[in-house]
Amino acid sequence: MIPRHFPRMVLAEIRKVFTQGSAIAALSIALVVGIGAVAGYAWVQSFDESGPSFNGTPVSQIVIASGIETAGKALWARNFFVLPLFLLLASASSVGGELADRTLRELVVRPVPRWSILAAKLVALSTLSAATLVVTLVPSLGAGTALFGLTSEGASALGAPLGAPGVGALLGGYAASFLSDVGLICIATAASLVVPSVGGTVVGVALLLMADLALWGLLKLLGAFGVAEAAAVIPWTLGNALGGWKGWQEGWEPAQFGALAVFVAVSLTFAIARFHRMDVP
Repeated sequence: MIPRHFPRMVLAEIRKVFTQGSAIAALSIALVVGIGAVAGYAWVQSFDESGPSFNGTPVSQIVIASGIETAGKALWARNFFVLPLFLLLASASSVGGELADRTLRELVVRPVPRWSILAAKLVALSTLSAATLVVTLVPSLGAGTALFGLTSEGASALGAPLGAPGVGALLGGYAASFLSDVGLICIATAASLVVPSVGGTVVGVALLLMADLALWGLLKLLGAFGVAEAAAVIPWTLGNALGGWKGWQEGWEPAQFGALAVFVAVSLTFAIARFHRMDVP
């Protein structure tokens, strides 16, 4: 049963999360990425015939400029290591940090189910993820469309020439990125209940991702040697599951989202069970 004052718990957690340095940094980076993608395309498009070229063709004619392209590149830059790291830090601070400095006890002693405490924190962290995505999408798509048009020349609003993805696929990529963020947040929350400190959680999740990358490399190697089962397992690795958002350009793989759902379910089940049993000093 959901506690009657659960919405107030969520609002309190949102205020707490959004005042953290990691959250402020995440929002700032997301905004810079959104604006920077448009600025980068505008800079390339400013080259004339005497500017940089490749095989005799000016770079400004090679690089396609459109609102969809700028927003797509902004999404790629947003998900390239730095911003997920700040989301990981915010997640670690929300549970592991409060366990380490013993402020979580103030919530535990209240007459509310323990699962609702974790749920409020997860909603607040997911809100941070959504905010960073909006802060990246709005300037990159808006300014990119104002400067270059929604799609490249000769394209319709639903798709660019030669089968390039359109605005629907782009928005799907941002939605899938939100799901990937939620997966990372759930994993970090579970880890913070095993290693109750910000640094320990970040290191633990980093080691998990490194081990998963090594597994991915091994599976790729086995696949190159003709082991058919290896290729079937790759979509179910953690890194591949978290990278499902890339499908907006490369084509969606349902197995990636199935794997992400499994990782989220396992992480939440473990986190709730452990938090329910553990003593909070």
